[in-house]
Amino acid sequence: MYIGFLIVSPMDKGPSLSRYVKKAIQAVKATGLCYQVTTMGTVVESPDLEGLFEAASKAVEAVRDEGAQRISLSLKVDIRYDKDITMASKLASMGSGPV
Repeated sequence: MYIGFLIVSPMDKGPSLSRYVKKAIQAVKATGLCYQVTTMGTVVESPDLEGLFEAASKAVEAVRDEGAQRISLSLKVDIRYDKDITMASKLASMGSGPV
């Protein structure tokens, strides 16, 4: 499992971006991947890197479709080959509650 932290935001739409962020989140949701929205970005789980790249691409497209002409995309990916990880397992390993 791959876990990505995704931040997509327009750079040309002023200080209030919630309209655009909502569209990006809807696009991630439409991929069918497990995700968790946070105050600073969205965590996404995928069985492969292509799924994370697709979610990021769809989120960017959604923001562009809302009229953004300049978009910032950040994607940070946690990859472990020694064992399977999920959002829930990472939180559990730190003593936090379930996702």
